[in-house]
Amino acid sequence: MTELEIINAMLAAVGSSGVTSTVGRHPSLLKAQPILDRVNKAIQNRGHWFNTDYGLTLIPNTDGEFIVPQTTLKCDTSVRELPYVRRGRRLYDPENHTYAIDENSIDIDVVIELDYEFLPFSVSDYMRAKAVLHMLMNGEADQITLKAAEQDHRETKMEFERERRNQADTNLRNNPDYAYIMAGLPHRGGVSTNPLYLGG
Repeated sequence: MTELEIINAMLAAVGSSGVTSTVGRHPSLLKAQPILDRVNKAIQNRGHWFNTDYGLTLIPNTDGEFIVPQTTLKCDTSVRELPYVRRGRRLYDPENHTYAIDENSIDIDVVIELDYEFLPFSVSDYMRAKAVLHMLMNGEADQITLKAAEQDHRETKMEFERERRNQADTNLRNNPDYAYIMAGLPHRGGVSTNPLYLGG
């Protein structure tokens, strides 16, 4: 699903005529686009199976600075003990107060903002429903239209969450009790409360 298709769905929901481009000064576009931008970033910023890279290796530039990908929403070093944090497009050393980091390479876990065309359908459809609902809530929608949009939002969110769980690649080795036993530690009471883990 493209950005243009989502925007036109938003405009149709409030009775506005559609647009042929996502670029321009059309009043309807200027109203819909900021709403969709916020919804898009709010969903993708959480980090999911489709937009998270683990252990992405960065190499320093000639100034010893590590530049993160341009579309990065958030990132963290794969080795948790490293103190480096993202500031703008660069990694920063808060202990030595510098962007010039004395490392040959750094691995990061990074959440990337993908273009709409690269999103799984369950994600873009949920995004469409959420954006339509926000568009209606910012207008003067009647209760019947609003309730229909809320139902659509609930259904697409459920489908999105179902696919997210399916993509979690949960297996026995993800179970903390399994790791505890394999480490040769004695039996312990209690259960895992994490729903992503088997037996959780």
